[in-house]
Amino acid sequence: MRSSPSQAARECAELFGAVFLRFHRRGPKRAMWTPQGWAVLQHLEMAGPLTVTEAAAHMDRAQSVMSGIVDGLERKGLLARMRDARDRR
Repeated sequence: MRSSPSQAARECAELFGAVFLRFHRRGPKRAMWTPQGWAVLQHLEMAGPLTVTEAAAHMDRAQSVMSGIVDGLERKGLLARMRDARDRR
């Protein structure tokens, strides 16, 4: 015998929590990069090597924000910093 739509909805509601937990477990983030990091990588591919300040200006971001994105990409091994010959520090 078929259940009524309201009965089916109640049964679904009762099972939803268990189904959700089964298929949506929390775990470590799997993404290798964020959308911002991906944008920086794409920009560097087209523009070539840039200083953090130059990259921030190109992408209209604060230097501190760009530095954080670059730090994250460097930690993940997705880019490497090089010494800028123009910078005497």
